[in-house]
Amino acid sequence: MDEPLSNLEAKLRLDMRQAIRAIQHEVGITTVYVTHDQEEAMAISDQIAAMKDGVIQQIGRPKELYHKPANEFVATFIGCTNIIPTNLEKRSDGAYIVFSDGYALRMPALDQVEEQAIHVSIRPEEFIKDESGDIEGTISDSVYLGLNTEYFIETGLPQKFKLVKNQLLKKNYKKAIVFVYESIRKN
Repeated sequence: MDEPLSNLEAKLRLDMRQAIRAIQHEVGITTVYVTHDQEEAMAISDQIAAMKDGVIQQIGRPKELYHKPANEFVATFIGCTNIIPTNLEKRSDGAYIVFSDGYALRMPALDQVEEQAIHVSIRPEEFIKDESGDIEGTISDSVYLGLNTEYFIETGLPQKFKLVKNQLLKKNYKKAIVFVYESIRKN
């Protein structure tokens, strides 16, 4: 199927996703389903092949592509993410990811990797707010989405961060942001 839901309105698209998935399971058929809508791909698929310029970048289950993307393209195609340029530095006690403001995060999983410039991908929902956090930020904008609210955070780093929380915070509210260690993956 080549983008079969692309011309439908939002509510009907959601209903049709469920119908297609139910038919696939009921009949027990494998379906090749082409879409540029990553949410649709994740909702319908057991396996996803993320392609760029006709080349497969990664094949896997939706959760695998979302949480362990093979590269920056997959990270940004499958859901929203914050791509942050950093440096991997070796110190006497191991490897650290060092952010542009000097904040360093110990990464034992990268102890055997050579020093280099790298990008880390941190999903908006992986940020937590914490009074004792290491990076301070100010909410510059927010978008209410019903169940959740997206917040855009200015931290003094070159880019704004995006985070999603199920609670309301006020514009210009200052909080610290902590990186959830398990959430940072080398791209």
